[in-house]
This record gives sequence, C-alpha cells and structure tokens, in this order.
Amino acid sequence: MSRISPKGRTLIIEWYFKSNESISETQLIYRRHYTTRNSPSAKAIRGIIARFRDQQGISDMARSGRPRTVRTAQNFEELERSLEEDASTSTRRRSKELGISRTSLRRMLRERGYFPYKVQLVQELQPRDNEKRLEYAMRLQDLANNDPYFLKKLIMSDEAHFHLDGFINKQNCQG
Repeated sequence: MSRISPKGRTLIIEWYFKSNESISETQLIYRRHYTTRNSPSAKAIRGIIARFRDQQGISDMARSGRPRTVRTAQNFEELERSLEEDASTSTRRRSKELGISRTSLRRMLRERGYFPYKVQLVQELQPRDNEKRLEYAMRLQDLANNDPYFLKKLIMSDEAHFHLDGFINKQNCQG
C-alpha cells in the first residue's frame, strides 16, 4: 500500500479512538470510507498511533541518510521552465541541457505527471478512402455469401504495417 496522506493519518487516528482503540474496526471504517478492499496493516496503524502519542502530531520524522541532490525544488523549477520552452525535446537532450542524469530526469517527469510515449506516424486518410473501405467491405461480404468456406480460408493479421507510399517495414518480413 502507498504512503498514507496526512489527512488519511488524521482520519485513522480519529477512527481508532472512536472505535475504542480497535485496529480491526479502524481498518473496516477505512475500507468503507475509501471504498476499497485494502486498508493499512495493523502494524501501520500501530505506528501512526505511536507516532501521534510520542510527537503529539501526525508528521513524519526527519529522514536519516543521504539527502536528495538532484530532485531538488530548484531542479524541478528548471525542468518546468525547460518544458514550457519546448515540450518536444527528448529526454536525452534535456538531461544534457539541465545537467541531470536521464534516470533522474525520467523520475522527475513521472513525478510531475508526464509519461514517456513514442510518436506514432499514421497514414493520412484521403476523401476517397471511406468509399474504398465501404467497397472493400461489401466485396468481402459478397465473397463470404457466395463461398461457404471463404471465411475459413481468409487469414487476417495486424502484424505488418503498409504505407500508402509503398514503404514496408522490413522487420515484419523476417521469417
């Protein structure tokens, strides 16, 4: 289960004390409130309650260990500016421009709600294409009506990509 928000922790504390300090009842209320099958584990609830009793609050304790050096607020601001200037720049080029590793840049982009995608080129539909498609469908329907075994002999696949200009993806023709 993912980290519980401060509001979620506050609700858990309220439910825990309203249910006479019953963890199972707190989990049930949590599932009903968030309409989910999952709820925080008993250990997680005990930890939230212990932290509340020790610190008189719900905030996380300061983390020990190495501080973040790349995913800082300043780097996020630079990334936002870079995205505003040109959103179509590749992650490879953007990481060099910002002086951030590609992995960290990808993490930062994902954290901001951006996801990787590959631009796909598609054929442009011409005005006559709809008529051609209709003619083709009617022709196949006639063949199916005239030959009872036609559909059993017909093989269709979406494995190969053909283009109107005659270009064929050679990777699809390997045997």
